[in-house]
Amino acid sequence: AVTGALAGAANGFFGAGGGLFLVPLFTKWCGMEEKQAFATSVAVIFPLCALSAAVYYVRGGLPVSSSLGYLRAAAHAVAAPCLRPAHPVRRHPGGAAAVSAFVVGLLTGVLSGCGIGGGSLLLLWLTLVQDMPQFTAGGINLLYFLACAPAALVSHLKNHLIDRGAVKFCVPFGAMTSLLASFAAAGTDTSLLRRLFGVLLLYIGAKELFTKRKNPGTDPKPSSSNRVTRENHGGSPPRNP
Repeated sequence: AVTGALAGAANGFFGAGGGLFLVPLFTKWCGMEEKQAFATSVAVIFPLCALSAAVYYVRGGLPVSSSLGYLRAAAHAVAAPCLRPAHPVRRHPGGAAAVSAFVVGLLTGVLSGCGIGGGSLLLLWLTLVQDMPQFTAGGINLLYFLACAPAALVSHLKNHLIDRGAVKFCVPFGAMTSLLASFAAAGTDTSLLRRLFGVLLLYIGAKELFTKRKNPGTDPKPSSSNRVTRENHGGSPPRNP
């Protein structure tokens, strides 16, 4: 419930960042393996993005025309495994801006499908390089994730990587915070949104950098059978007959 609420708040307020909360919380709090945490985060974020995107569209933060280049990249990323190698990739006319949008969208689409922060990278590209307002960039990023996620979800479902129990608990709470945060973002100054998103990235990055990860392969504990054997032999290892 808490993980879903945090993911919904981040997705609604910034238009990205839900996976930055979900994946570490799933692994640390719920004990999931990283691969399962990535897959489950995509399943949780998808409906939250749909709700947030609807609010962004109503409040004027979702320009579909500016999203076309990135949506073409998303469509190509989804259809690429189905294309034959003999079919060349068609160059889309539109100059350097269209090409850069396609390339950036294609690269971040792979990361978005894995649930490891591709949306946050796209949001940084839109705001820092394209100088787009934070609220508008968040709307484009939400729409882009909705285009990329279905193919990843199908693959994750086939591989039985999604924890459906976690999805059922996280989505309802995330939906509430996502709607509230989306309306709050619409009424917040874009420069303040950008600074807050930067603080969020710095916090998560510093936390991951300075948090010590345990190595499960170190200092293994002896099994009960070995311990009993050693006690029966006075602490010395058993001798061969």
